[in-house]
Amino acid sequence: MFNKQELSAVVATFTDPSHAQHFVEELKRAGFADDEVGVVAGHSDVEEMEDEAVVGAVTGGMVGAVVGVVATSLIPGVGPGIATGLVAGLLGGSATGGVLGVLVGLGVPESKARRHEQGLRSGQTLVVVQAVGRALEALAILRRCEDELGPQAPPTVTGRTTKNIFKKWWRGRTSAADYRSEGEDRLAHGDYPHAISDFSNSIQLDSHNATAYLERGLAYEAEGQYQEAISDYDLALRLDPEHVETYIHRGDAWFALDDFHQAIHDYTEAIRLDPTCGLAYFYRGLAHQERDEMDEACSDQRTALRLTPSLSKLTENAGWKR
Repeated sequence: MFNKQELSAVVATFTDPSHAQHFVEELKRAGFADDEVGVVAGHSDVEEMEDEAVVGAVTGGMVGAVVGVVATSLIPGVGPGIATGLVAGLLGGSATGGVLGVLVGLGVPESKARRHEQGLRSGQTLVVVQAVGRALEALAILRRCEDELGPQAPPTVTGRTTKNIFKKWWRGRTSAADYRSEGEDRLAHGDYPHAISDFSNSIQLDSHNATAYLERGLAYEAEGQYQEAISDYDLALRLDPEHVETYIHRGDAWFALDDFHQAIHDYTEAIRLDPTCGLAYFYRGLAHQERDEMDEACSDQRTALRLTPSLSKLTENAGWKR
């Protein structure tokens, strides 16, 4: 008896049988075993079923020997069809209720199981991957196949990590904004490596969003990877050349690398864009101080405090005299 809490399964239906075949071939190429992959070819016409029995045998050769329910027999809950590999074994074993029972037994919600069963009744092909610990990989393969062959109906995923896997890997169900939102949460909680990964995924889906580059730069900077941060700030500014905050953060990264000249340049650019930004004056003053340019440092200090009085504590910590 399957414990659906311990299973991860990917269930997909295909209108075009050749697309299902391509998916199965890619799974096999990736090392999925015969007993981890199953195929059910739905047919609404018995004579058509008999004519295509040979096709089913070929498909069965890719995913393992045809076991239990084979060509020209009735698949419980569906009718005439070809079942191979995993699904055939389950149908021929202790599973009850036909394909619907198999899917529910694998942890598929009954409403979704009925949707897949209805697809079979209309002649679609069902592929089931019982991928304990490999659901993410199976979904990645499915997405790659979709890229090559065109879109299809969304798959169903079961197991403890269903929501996360489904959210992260199915095309059309994950947006760049989703990844960015998750990255922002990780960034706020100090989980910088995973934040970098989330922002990278966001950028992969949408390479024209300046915010994603800025926020990945912040995560890199927090990790002490200042050159990587500067590269991301460069990209962010290329997309949004008037973003004051990005200039300030790029200045901070140059400051951390002791390149005070470049830091001053960026803080000055931020001030040009927003002359009321007290923080830019404050940090530019620190950079001037590092270069022993005390007149400029004091001038920036006074302006920073006039614009943003709450910076007084920071100026004290920096060793400036009021």
